Amino acid sequence: MIDVYYIPKHETSDKQCREGVVVEPKVVAEMIRSAKRPVLITGGRLLEDGRLVEYAVRFYEKGIPIIATGASSKPLIERGVRPLFCSRTLHYVTQYLLDPSWKGFDGKGSYDLVLFMGFNPSYLSRMLSALKHFSEITTVSVDEFYQPHARFSLTDFALVVKEELCIGCGNCVIVCPYNAIECQSIVKNGKRLVVDARFCRDCEYVFCADSCPYDAIEFVKGGEIYYKALEEILNNL
Repeated sequence: MIDVYYIPKHETSDKQCREGVVVEPKVVAEMIRSAKRPVLITGGRLLEDGRLVEYAVRFYEKGIPIIATGASSKPLIERGVRPLFCSRTLHYVTQYLLDPSWKGFDGKGSYDLVLFMGFNPSYLSRMLSALKHFSEITTVSVDEFYQPHARFSLTDFALVVKEELCIGCGNCVIVCPYNAIECQSIVKNGKRLVVDARFCRDCEYVFCADSCPYDAIEFVKGGEIYYKALEEILNNL
């Protein structure tokens, strides 16, 4: 059994005011559930990554409308998605989101939660910087790369515990400076180690992984962890 614990980014409150907060997938899912009108904006990377197309379609099937930028509309339309709007320029999308007179294509009012996925990092950074100081819009980057201009970014960093390799020696519990790991004497629900992601940090020295003689703990960034995070968001909607 493999357990994945997504690690949010812990910074001082001052830094969080200047840069976006990094959050776990379940937090993103909760924001989507509580939003009045969330919308997903997709970028051109969908042409290069078929898996992103699949996830965009699944967001759409969950009832989240899509605004497609660049050529991202093509693979979506081929999958039966009808975007609210297709734009080739950053300017028009930003203008629509900021214009208080824009009521959306269904006439029900502007969107309060804007999700971004599938963008070139520099392109998305420009769009988010234009939206950063408008408090009525909550911006969330569910892209693979951290975006400091987004109000929130999805973490792509996780602690992976391979329970089948763990013997319960307790080394990781002893060396963790944040008391984030608990070792159970009896395996419960297939888990011997329990990690509290609220206390876990991106340790400079990766104490727990380095102390494990059985390679049962590993820190992973990006790649498959990113797609697993998208999966968890969708599973919690």
